Amino acid sequence: MNQASWRKLLFGVAAPIVPLAWFGCGQTEAPVLSDLRYLGQSEDNASVLLFQVDFQDSDGDLGQGATEYFLDGQATLVEAVDNRTLFLANEMDLSAKEGTLDFVLELRVEVDKPSSAEQEFEFAVQMRDAAGFESNRENLRLQLTLHAP
Repeated sequence: MNQASWRKLLFGVAAPIVPLAWFGCGQTEAPVLSDLRYLGQSEDNASVLLFQVDFQDSDGDLGQGATEYFLDGQATLVEAVDNRTLFLANEMDLSAKEGTLDFVLELRVEVDKPSSAEQEFEFAVQMRDAAGFESNRENLRLQLTLHAP
């Protein structure tokens, strides 16, 4: 599969994913994300991927910001998620200064003619607080295995 095809990865098709590595960096005055984890696929829907990430936010306004997702360094077509929704779904106080957030994403892959059955890509998450400070992008290398229908 060529690079342009991977840029067409959309969130929303069933594909087993294997975590390979993670890394990240950020600004000192911004929220800090760490330990992005791929937890597996949903038992109900194999295209729904389960993730978890830890955060620290010294001023406690992360619950009022937004979250964005990236594939191979490019913003996905998914709009930024309101952190209020994310925090409430995790039963997390909106003014929490640290914690762990669970989130799910649906993976859609547009494939014309894959060049191989397995491809790697980088998934990243970045959060912005109410003051507009952006966290580091916490990254995770994933391997996508495509199965013929």
